[in-house]
Amino acid sequence: MDKALSLKHSLLIEIQSDMVSGAIVNAAQEIIYHVSTRTPHKKLESPDHITKMMLKSLGGIAEKIAKEGLQITGAAGQIKDVHYVLSSPWVISRSKKVKIQYDENTEITAEIVQGIIEEEREKVFEEASEDIILIEEKIFDVQMNGYSVLSYEGKLTKDMEISFVFSLSSDEILKKIHSALSKHIHFQVEHYHSALLMQYLESRSLAMDIGQHAIIHVHGELTDIAIAGDGFNLSSFPFGASTLVRKISSSLLHSLQSAVSILSMHEEGKLDEGHGKLIEQALFPELDNWHENCMRTPLPDMIYLSSVGHSGIFRSVLEKSGRKVKFLDRPLIKIYAGMI
Repeated sequence: MDKALSLKHSLLIEIQSDMVSGAIVNAAQEIIYHVSTRTPHKKLESPDHITKMMLKSLGGIAEKIAKEGLQITGAAGQIKDVHYVLSSPWVISRSKKVKIQYDENTEITAEIVQGIIEEEREKVFEEASEDIILIEEKIFDVQMNGYSVLSYEGKLTKDMEISFVFSLSSDEILKKIHSALSKHIHFQVEHYHSALLMQYLESRSLAMDIGQHAIIHVHGELTDIAIAGDGFNLSSFPFGASTLVRKISSSLLHSLQSAVSILSMHEEGKLDEGHGKLIEQALFPELDNWHENCMRTPLPDMIYLSSVGHSGIFRSVLEKSGRKVKFLDRPLIKIYAGMI
């Protein structure tokens, strides 16, 4: 038996825009150890500095897992693979929809579908920089004669539509991530995933037929959006939960810690009327800006929301615009652990 197959545990590394988490996951996909750290950004930091801070945080997480987590859980020498779950800016996703019409009924094979995907993949790389590599690709929908099918091989159709997504990342940054982790932990196999795509799969598991819907992931410095239904559209913009805290801190001349406390009290309805109005004067313009960015691609009525902080505030903005908003039922780290 392959030694890697006989090992029992996986390591899950989640890298958001300003947070790094690590978890040891057993064979039953249960988290038996979890640690995380935040790397708050200042207003104007270069991409190189942000990368440097992320790698420093990852190194600290890896060291803590090696010195503490592996010993506590008895997983030392038992890590079979590592799964990296990346949010922007560490991953870029490109959605594609291809329509094909045939003159007569044609039997669809795996080779035909794979050929279509390979052709589109080549187009993506023609537009990308030399440093960009493919880390993941997923087919989300195959339609034949206007109807979605779960299995397409061997079926006849005159027209076919395929929706799929490519996830891309920087080869240089991934090598640095590998180096930061491997200095402390031995592993043989690595897998890469897009956080937004994994959240999409979770949203699909919550309802059999939810039609067109959006997944909005508000993390530290960015918001990632996926709109699924008629194809699959993705976008991202630089405004997250930590961005909101920093802007409120600057507007009210409070420390970051004080701004977090004030926003939490506002979210829970614990501020008196005078303080509430003062906070709203600073808060509402920022939330309007966030919502305008969300609406650059019109949002459907159904939204699944995940946020690393102040999720109730972001939810209220979306609900005021007439959307139905649900939180993903489980913490993100548990969702990811259940999928690796």
